[in-house]
Amino acid sequence: MTVMSLVMAVVCCYGAYGLVTAPAKAKAAQDEIERQLRQAQIEADRKKKEALEAAEKQKMEELAGKARNEIAPEDVTIEMLQKRYDDATEMYVTGIGDSVMLAAADRLYEKFPRGYFDAVFGSSIYECTDRLIELEAQNNLGDVLVLSVGTNSYIHPEDCVTIIEHSGGRPTFWLTTYGVSNDSNEIMQSVVSQYDNAFMIDWESYAMPHPEWILDDHLHPNDTGSLEYAQLISQVITDSLGLKEN
Repeated sequence: MTVMSLVMAVVCCYGAYGLVTAPAKAKAAQDEIERQLRQAQIEADRKKKEALEAAEKQKMEELAGKARNEIAPEDVTIEMLQKRYDDATEMYVTGIGDSVMLAAADRLYEKFPRGYFDAVFGSSIYECTDRLIELEAQNNLGDVLVLSVGTNSYIHPEDCVTIIEHSGGRPTFWLTTYGVSNDSNEIMQSVVSQYDNAFMIDWESYAMPHPEWILDDHLHPNDTGSLEYAQLISQVITDSLGLKEN
């Protein structure tokens, strides 16, 4: 065998090896991300339970006096929130979402100590809506809603309208999806623009110049991205509601 033939044989062998190992490495990376998310789900569920218990305790304490809970849902207005808060991090934020929000749950609880984030791996907009309706029925919605609902299902305009109808007039903030090839962002934007109490948080445009913020699945934020995700939500809520203008 000539030297050239030997080189070509080695190259072919490594090429074949690469074809075999590349999918295996990609699957291993995806499996590791899913393992991390499932572990994050356990921790997020624990914190969600603690947040709900803290909210219930707060309600009982306030009911002994003049009670925030006596305010009817339709009375939660932007004007009221402007009088109560100077910054979004002080607010009772209710987040409902999928695994993108789940990936950032730890950072969200750090940013919003009074927050309640019901983020579930693999959930669609329909499951998120069911959870919203359940919280509404229990009178457990916060001052504002933050929604991450576009990753795992196609969104129809009527789906967004249903969520807004169950918001109790609260400001609702809709996060754009990152790394998803559907029309969810455009559909959410088209509906949000029709309501005075609905706002977009453009996570996709914010994160797009920073691929280093995203895990290898090109979808979920890593720890740095989660910090930026939580900060963006806080900033947009504060600015959109004009909290620092008063």
